[in-house]
Amino acid sequence: MTQLSKIDEENWRFTLYESENGKWIADFPYSPRSFVDTSILIELTESEKSNGIKDRKFLINLSKKIRNDYNNYLNRALNRNDYVFNDE
Repeated sequence: MTQLSKIDEENWRFTLYESENGKWIADFPYSPRSFVDTSILIELTESEKSNGIKDRKFLINLSKKIRNDYNNYLNRALNRNDYVFNDE
């Protein structure tokens, strides 16, 4: 199991975690159907991480992209059961 520590959060946009080895994992909410809310857990690429470090708004904009076109990100979805979330 990989331990994840929460490092940032924007309500209704994303929750950002960092793994023990410095990878950024983000949880992005989306609605695949009306009245159905779920979220997708993905590992950010080095480019996405770099852009997020430079400008937090990048992560907010990424959340909008995922929410509006989540099908393009489903292939990056991680299995939540492989992670332990530390939300402190």
